[in-house]
Amino acid sequence: MLSNSYKNHRDIVSNANSNETLFQRQLAAVNGFMRQHGLNEERRRRILRRMRFTWEQQKSLNESQILDALPLKIRTDIAMRVHYETLVKVKLFRNCEPGMLSDLVVLLAPMFYLPGDLVCMKNDIGKEMYIIKSGRVQVRYFLDL
Repeated sequence: MLSNSYKNHRDIVSNANSNETLFQRQLAAVNGFMRQHGLNEERRRRILRRMRFTWEQQKSLNESQILDALPLKIRTDIAMRVHYETLVKVKLFRNCEPGMLSDLVVLLAPMFYLPGDLVCMKNDIGKEMYIIKSGRVQVRYFLDL
């Protein structure tokens, strides 16, 4: 039994190291591509920073792939547990029936933005709704950019 436990632990560590190595190679390849195509240093830094931030948040797990493999009822239960507290803080959803919230939570997808990222612009056609779970957002007019 101890042997199996050790082997499983070894495999997990090995996979994590392999994923980290693959990520570092991807960073180097993206950086080389950006240099080759003349992206300025600030833009390259922002893109690499975004990639590192995303990696630190998600590591090698792709949350949507894991959840998509589950039956809808289980996905909904998990999503309700994860997102319910955030949803009820939004005035628009406070008085919604639980069935509507259940339908809504399975559509939510986490998004990460770094300081200075542009989320949308005035007069963009709205196709998405953003709920700020943590952090701050600044609304600026085009002339402010």
